[in-house]
Amino acid sequence: MRFQNGTGWVRVTKGSPCPICHKHDWCTIAPDGTGACCMRTESGRRLGNGGWFHKLGRDLLGASARAAPPMPRRYLSADTLGDTWARWALGTSDEQIAGLAKRLGVKPESLRAVGVCWAWPHEAWAFPMYDGEENFAGIRLRSDEGDKWALRGSHQGIFIPYIENQADVLIVEGPTDAAAAVSLGFYAIGRPSCSGGACEILQWCKRHSIRRVSVLADNDSPGLAGARTLCGQLDIPARLVVLPAKDLREWVQNGATRQAVEACINNHIWNRRT
Repeated sequence: MRFQNGTGWVRVTKGSPCPICHKHDWCTIAPDGTGACCMRTESGRRLGNGGWFHKLGRDLLGASARAAPPMPRRYLSADTLGDTWARWALGTSDEQIAGLAKRLGVKPESLRAVGVCWAWPHEAWAFPMYDGEENFAGIRLRSDEGDKWALRGSHQGIFIPYIENQADVLIVEGPTDAAAAVSLGFYAIGRPSCSGGACEILQWCKRHSIRRVSVLADNDSPGLAGARTLCGQLDIPARLVVLPAKDLREWVQNGATRQAVEACINNHIWNRRT
């Protein structure tokens, strides 16, 4: 995207279409991401150039006026999956995130933390995936019906919340379980599947000097087997935690508190690795 002369507003392009009408000409976006000037879709605020102002979503914590969500940790160049995700994220409103959060039983800010946005061309929710060095790896798509697939060109990656790291880390399955953990104040990495993401998690833990992790298994045979294998692969203290629910998000939906989750985790024993 290029800046317009004299105004600082960003003109849309084919690679970065308008988040309101999804066209690639005439419209512009505020340089701080707080809004868009759409020349086609009306709103309650008409601008001097003949377009209409549309307010975009707030930032990760909802505390400032900046709308842009957290960017991939190592932002990619034009025409990449990272840019695709960034465009979708810029066009996703707080209201959309709040609606999804209500359906999933998690906090809206936790979904922002894991980078969720609405992928309108696919009519699905998009979650960014990263490798162990926190490079953007791909995009996981999830329909409202719960169907999951990856955007073409994506590589397997892990789901990393955009919040401050903690000394003790939870490993869960999937981005929505990671969001459930973040809703309770934990730091959690989401695996792409019950058996995937081991190399990326190992690399990420080394990168951040993580001392120990708790692997929360989905309460089914594949989930338990995958969690047990991961604990054996880690070269730091780890403990396999079996939850009293199908997964962490279901337990949170049923009313689990941070204290209840901590009590469950602390009932499990660390392995002997040092």
